[in-house]
Amino acid sequence: LAAIAQVLLTLLRPAGEKCGLARGLPSPPSPRRQLSLLNQGLILYDRLPRMDDDQLAPLMKALDAEVRAHEIFRAVFGVI
Repeated sequence: LAAIAQVLLTLLRPAGEKCGLARGLPSPPSPRRQLSLLNQGLILYDRLPRMDDDQLAPLMKALDAEVRAHEIFRAVFGVI
């Protein structure tokens, strides 16, 4: 379960980027790599309770698309 949670939090970063919510976060390909994708996902996760519906809905749709793009999640969550 911990590994699945870690991957979901990591995928939250690119989902936030697609919605324009990751603008305040350091970009991953930077030479100094200030924060890992996981830590950036944790920052976005921390912001979830304070997000308006107009920000939250696109983020969840983008996260759903990110998860569905990986076959392992289709296999794991397809059973549930």
